[in-house]
Order: sequence, then C-alpha cells, then structure tokens
Amino acid sequence: MKATGVSSAAISNALRYQQAKMQAELIKATKESQTGTVADIGLALGSRTTQAVTFQRDLDRLNGIVDSNALVTARLKSTQDSLGQIANSAQSFLS
Repeated sequence: MKATGVSSAAISNALRYQQAKMQAELIKATKESQTGTVADIGLALGSRTTQAVTFQRDLDRLNGIVDSNALVTARLKSTQDSLGQIANSAQSFLS
C-alpha cells in the first residue's frame, strides 16, 4: 500500500477555511453580546416557526370549511322546508 502525503496547499486551504469560519462565528457572537438578541432569529426559532405557520394555515383552511358547511346547512334547511311545503300541497290536493 502506498502512503500519500497531504499537500501543503490542502493544509493551507483547510486552515484558511477554519480561520474564516471562526471569524464569522466571532462576529456573530460579538453581535449577539452587544445587542442582547440572537443574530439569526429564524435559525434560533427553527422548525417551531414553520410548525406555527403550518398550524395557522390549517386553522384558516378549517375555518373556511366550517363557514362553507354553515352555508350548505342553510341551503339544505331551505330545500327541506320547500320540499315539506310541496308535500303538504300534494297531500291537500289528494284529499
């Protein structure tokens, strides 16, 4: 098995990447400590925010269904009353 070494360019790039990442984290931590709030609210809230938005959409959709059902109920009651009147008229006609 042949052992291959890691090039100095690869090591240099890895160190440069680590340094840039640590500087970004330091800037973020400094901002958070100065403002007293988290730097990225969306990231901090994460999936809970998505879940809350989804629940709100579901609630709105279900409220729409409830409103639609109320309208259908009113129409069915009107139809039932009309059919009852027709039945009474037919019954009195046959008598």
